[in-house]
Amino acid sequence: MYEAELIEVGRDFNELTEPAQTALRAEFARRGLEMPEADVAESQPLWRELVTVGRYRDLTEAEVAKCALESAGIPAELFDDNLSRMNWFVTNALGGVRLQVELQDQKAAEQILSEGVPQSIAFAEDQEFNQPRCPTCGSLNISFEGSSRKAAIASLYLLSLPVPTGDETWRCADCGNRWQGSGVE
Repeated sequence: MYEAELIEVGRDFNELTEPAQTALRAEFARRGLEMPEADVAESQPLWRELVTVGRYRDLTEAEVAKCALESAGIPAELFDDNLSRMNWFVTNALGGVRLQVELQDQKAAEQILSEGVPQSIAFAEDQEFNQPRCPTCGSLNISFEGSSRKAAIASLYLLSLPVPTGDETWRCADCGNRWQGSGVE
């Protein structure tokens, strides 16, 4: 290598493997050259000031919120998510899974997270999916509870008796109503 090329390689000294660093030092000593200062700025981690925009009890809920922000172009990070996977009880004691964004994205992230559930979603030409609603109060803040499959499986293993799984139920978080069926009018 020419000296200029060798000096250029010397600037990327921190990116080289240990044997390559040793060989480079030996070559600089053999030629009587002085080692250039390595570019330290590239190897330094970027400092990002993160703020918490949401805390979630369930990891799946936190993942959905993170995906909503990332789909809007806002980079987001989850903290304590691995702790939630290992021991959710401890995570709840710490305040849940934290969703954090950079300081300059805080207002946009909070606005996106505060948006409600859309009443309908267009998915094809002239076709829309209408969100399920509570038959009592009409709220979109509902969740699917499913059926008692756990009890049926436990009964099958413990008693060797099959038990019907029961009906699938929905629950409204606003009025507390429970009902069976799809929730779609």
